[in-house]
Amino acid sequence: MSTPVHALQGALTIHHAVELQAQLQQQLAAGTDTLDLSAVTDCDAAGVQLLLATDRSLRDNGRRLRLQATPAVVAEVLQRCGLQALAA
Repeated sequence: MSTPVHALQGALTIHHAVELQAQLQQQLAAGTDTLDLSAVTDCDAAGVQLLLATDRSLRDNGRRLRLQATPAVVAEVLQRCGLQALAA
């Protein structure tokens, strides 16, 4: 059984964190475990925190965050934070 995939677009940055957090909470409630990041154009520490919070919420419910099509801009920030395993 596959879970729904939610595609994030644009900047995964502090400027969009509140909007993205609300969007992700709705998607988690709908059963989404997988985020397609192929259309993400920027990522900063707030974006990483958002991904970590999403992963933590899922793990608290026995689920796991899966990232697909992680662009270099996100992979590089995750690597700098020592979180490259999140993108695996």
